[in-house]
Amino acid sequence: MSKNAIGKKGFHHLAVKVRDYEKSLEFYIKGLGLEVKYQWGEVGKRAANAKITDEPFDFDIQSDPIYPVRIAFCKGPDQEIIEFFQER
Repeated sequence: MSKNAIGKKGFHHLAVKVRDYEKSLEFYIKGLGLEVKYQWGEVGKRAANAKITDEPFDFDIQSDPIYPVRIAFCKGPDQEIIEFFQER
């Protein structure tokens, strides 16, 4: 996955509670192509194994004004549901 895979804006941080820290960390790095800039709490290594539940799709949130977004979902190694949400 390229560094621009989730767009030029990217995102600031990710915080997730998981049962197997090592397995989840490897998933986020190897499976999703993310990189760790700063890390605190537990530190470790992991294995990628994601199940895509919803491929990326465009959606217009009905607000004033309309808020156009791109969304995708997958399950992480701890069966957590991960949502990717990006402004279009």
